[in-house]
Amino acid sequence: MCSTNVSLSGNAVDTSDCIEIQCSVRYSGIWSPVFICASHLPGISTSHTSTDSGEVMYRRVIAACDIEDFTELSCSMNFTLITNYQDVYTDIGLSTEPDKPVYEFAWKTAAIHIVNASGKYI
Repeated sequence: MCSTNVSLSGNAVDTSDCIEIQCSVRYSGIWSPVFICASHLPGISTSHTSTDSGEVMYRRVIAACDIEDFTELSCSMNFTLITNYQDVYTDIGLSTEPDKPVYEFAWKTAAIHIVNASGKYI
């Protein structure tokens, strides 16, 4: 599940604001989900995993001035083996990596309108 903080009518954001994308997923197993959102744009990404619930929280913040008017931001998710799994399966005598989960996730915002402080489209 992904969402943004864009809340002005017409899916607009002020040019001086930031756009925040938040994604989360619950999982269990040896594969960890990895979100990729608007990787071609400058910004800050953070990811946090709660081991108690198996939930991965992802957050990406992008300055509105770094995107063009009518931009659609997108996210996808893939999987990576947990950090020390290769050592574990080698220790128990397995020679091949386990099958990667087949799961396609793609999410996209509606076109985001960039407005100036007066609320006028740029």
